[in-house]
Amino acid sequence: FDTSKYLEYLDPNTFGSNLLYLAETTSTNDEVWKHIKDNNHIVVIAERQKEGRGRRDNTWHSFEEKSLTFSIGIKLDKEIANHIAFIIPLSICKAIKKNFHINVGVKWPNDIIVNNKKIAGVLIESKLNKSIPIYNIGIGINVNLMIPLINIIDHRLDKN
Repeated sequence: FDTSKYLEYLDPNTFGSNLLYLAETTSTNDEVWKHIKDNNHIVVIAERQKEGRGRRDNTWHSFEEKSLTFSIGIKLDKEIANHIAFIIPLSICKAIKKNFHINVGVKWPNDIIVNNKKIAGVLIESKLNKSIPIYNIGIGINVNLMIPLINIIDHRLDKN
């Protein structure tokens, strides 16, 4: 990912211009909590995430060059925030359909499904900072996988 090329095309005041790119991290969501502080937003992108997490303390496995892992930290007013759990998964589906012409859907509340297989997940966390709600939206999308993810995991477990 070329951060300078990405930022070259953005107005510095545009959403997405506060970007942190990391080759590796434990969790992009953790990085948001560390870096959002006085910013209205931050986008954290990692090439590799070692301890990604999902709902109910599940882990999100990312594979080098086969996963998009990023988190968006944003301060939102309550009116929009009440709908964020619907907006994010539907936006991911819309982007995939538009760009790749793949039939994709949502298994509520946070899974993105293609051919009955999970290809992406969304984890939304929130905190109050000086009575301002901050939303941390973690997104993991599996890409470039030639076989279903569950087969890869099963195969790795069989070897151990």
